[in-house]
Amino acid sequence: MQRGRAVWSDASKKAIHFLDAAEVVLERQLRMEMAKDELYWRSVAVQRGGEEVVFEWKPSLSNGYVVMGATPVAIQKRPQLAQGASEDRRC
Repeated sequence: MQRGRAVWSDASKKAIHFLDAAEVVLERQLRMEMAKDELYWRSVAVQRGGEEVVFEWKPSLSNGYVVMGATPVAIQKRPQLAQGASEDRRC
């Protein structure tokens, strides 16, 4: 019986694949990079007055070609309402 870190090997999530040592290291590095990226974009959002960043995609011209360019836009998070609660509290 093989033990260790495993990942789903198919989209239906019916089979797993055990990772070898090199794959485990690569997976950890990927998670660390993703965490660093998330921290970076959250700091961009804070600098722009928001809590999260979304990207606004707009076409632009580059050397005569139309390309899509992304601009980070900060958004405010709305507090979650309790289930069944109403934003308008008038009775």
